[in-house]
Amino acid sequence: MENKDAKLTFVVGDLSKYSEMVMKMIIYEYSQEAPITKAIGAKPDEIKDLCLDACKESINSPVSILAFLGKKCVGWVLNYIKTDIKECSEDPNLSFKNDFTESKF
Repeated sequence: MENKDAKLTFVVGDLSKYSEMVMKMIIYEYSQEAPITKAIGAKPDEIKDLCLDACKESINSPVSILAFLGKKCVGWVLNYIKTDIKECSEDPNLSFKNDFTESKF
C-alpha cells in the first residue's frame, strides 16, 4: 500500500549509485511497453545489451534525474549532453521523388 505522506524527492546528476535499479527498470519497461520490442515479443534478457549501450552515458550524466516517492523510484529522465559533435556534410534539404501525401496503395 502506498504511503500517502511519502515525500516526492529528486536525485539529479550522478546516478551510478542507482545504475543497477535504473537498468532493470529500463530493460523491463522497454521489453514490455516499447512498440517495437512489444511487437516482436522481446524478452528482457534479449534487449539487455541494447539498453545498457543506449543508457551508459546518461547514467553518469549531470543532467539525468530520478524521482522517488518515499523510497520507491517512480520515474526517471536520462539525458546527456553531446560535446563531440562532428561536422556534417549532408544536405539538410531533403528532396523526395514521390509525393507521400496521397497514398497510391
